Amino acid sequence: MDFITDGERMAYVHEGHPMMSKVTAMGCTATGIVGAFLAVNSDPLEASFHAMKA
Repeated sequence: MDFITDGERMAYVHEGHPMMSKVTAMGCTATGIVGAFLAVNSDPLEASFHAMKA
C-alpha cells in the first residue's frame, strides 16, 4: 500500500505491485502521469490520487 499526502490530507493507493520498485524510470513515469492529471484537476492531492489509480 502507498499513500499520497499534501501535508494535511492523506489518500491510500492499494493497486501498486512490488515489482514497481525494481523498474527503472517508474518515478519519472509517475511524475509525467501526475502532471497530465494536474492539467485537468487543480487539486494536487486529488489529481495525484487519480493518476496513481489509473
